[in-house]
Amino acid sequence: MKTAQYLDECKKTLNLSSDYKLAKLWEIDDASMSSYRSGRLKPDNYLCFRIAETLQKSPSLVIAELEIQNAKNEVKSLYFKRFFSTVGLWIILGFGLQFYNPKLGNAEEITNNAGNRANTTYTPIIRNK
Repeated sequence: MKTAQYLDECKKTLNLSSDYKLAKLWEIDDASMSSYRSGRLKPDNYLCFRIAETLQKSPSLVIAELEIQNAKNEVKSLYFKRFFSTVGLWIILGFGLQFYNPKLGNAEEITNNAGNRANTTYTPIIRNK
């Protein structure tokens, strides 16, 4: 994704209609925002972190993806491509593994156990009159 595409996605996410409003929100001057959009200015870390925060992405992934686009050197571009694909894979695996628990059985067993735990921990309140 290019810088202009990221900026458009951020404006859409924040429901903003112009680069001016986005620049004001992020406390970036208009000239810099225009230069980022046109590609005259390479995004700095501050902009990359603001993009990542807005789109709820890892700053490392945003930086790597923009470096792929902006790298003048083929070696650097390939490095960031490998980094982007490797980190992206680890993030996906990490996200998926947080829901995996090998101790859990099938759905029926889970449901029964949940019901049993609820019944054993329930203590009725008895009021004396």
